[in-house]
Amino acid sequence: MNKNPALKDFLPVLSAHLRSGLPKYIALRDAIIEMASTGTWPSGMRLMTEVEWAKELPISLGTIQRAFRMLVDEGVVIRRQGQGSFLASADSGRMHAPLHCRFIDDSGQAYLPVYSTVLSKGAANQVGPWSEHLGKRDLYKIDRILDIGNEFQVHSSFWIDAQKFPGFKKLPLKKLSGENFKEIIWNSTHQPVGRLVQYLVMKLPPKDIQQKLNIKVGVICQFLQVFAYIGQNQPLYYQEIWIPFNSRKLDLASHGRDKGLEGY
Repeated sequence: MNKNPALKDFLPVLSAHLRSGLPKYIALRDAIIEMASTGTWPSGMRLMTEVEWAKELPISLGTIQRAFRMLVDEGVVIRRQGQGSFLASADSGRMHAPLHCRFIDDSGQAYLPVYSTVLSKGAANQVGPWSEHLGKRDLYKIDRILDIGNEFQVHSSFWIDAQKFPGFKKLPLKKLSGENFKEIIWNSTHQPVGRLVQYLVMKLPPKDIQQKLNIKVGVICQFLQVFAYIGQNQPLYYQEIWIPFNSRKLDLASHGRDKGLEGY
C-alpha cells in the first residue's frame, strides 16, 4: 500500500474530498483535479493505470474507471495508446466542469467543452449589484472570454472578496485561464458553492462587450446574473455572463453541487 511516491501528497487530498453523501468517483475526480490545478502534479505527468489505482486505494476498479472517464471527457487527463494516461497541459485553457455555461451538445447527454481566456483582473472600485451582494469590501473583478465548443463565445465578469480568497489575486492570468473558479474557492477554504440565485433577461450589451464578442451594434444578447452563496445565505461571488444568439440549450444549475447531465 502507498508504494508509489506520487501518492504521498495525494492521499490527504483524497481524504479531504471523501465526504458523506458524495459519490467516491466524484471525490477521486475532484482530488486529481486539485493535484493538477495546484501544480502539485505537473502537466504531462504519467498516471498509474486504473488497475494500479485500485490496488493502492480503498476504491473499486469500476469507481476508478468512472472517475477517469470523466477526467478524460473534461480534458484533464489524456490517453495515449500504448503509453497510458497523462495529465493534460494546463495551457489548453479547457475549463473543468463549468457550472454556469453548461450548453448541451448534439447527443443531448453531455455538454460542449468550454475554453476560458482571462482578459483582465483587478480591484473592483465601482458600485453595482456585486457590491450589494458581497458588501463594499476588497472586491476583485475578473473578465473572461469563454469559447463554447468552438461554436460561439460568451463574456463573463466575476466578482469576489479578495481578502477571503487571495488566490484570485495571486494567480497569473495564464494560470487563471482554464481554471474552474469554484475549485479555487474549494482549495482555499474547503467550502463548496451552495445556493444559486440566477436571473436571465434579454438586453443590449454595452459597447465594450459588443467589441469583445465581435457582435454588431443593436444585437440583443441573453444576460445572466448569478448570485452565489456558501450554504444558503452567506454571499460568495457575483457573476455576469453575456450570451449572444445561439441554438444551444443552457442547463442552468440549481445549486453548486448540481451534478448536471454528466454527473459533475
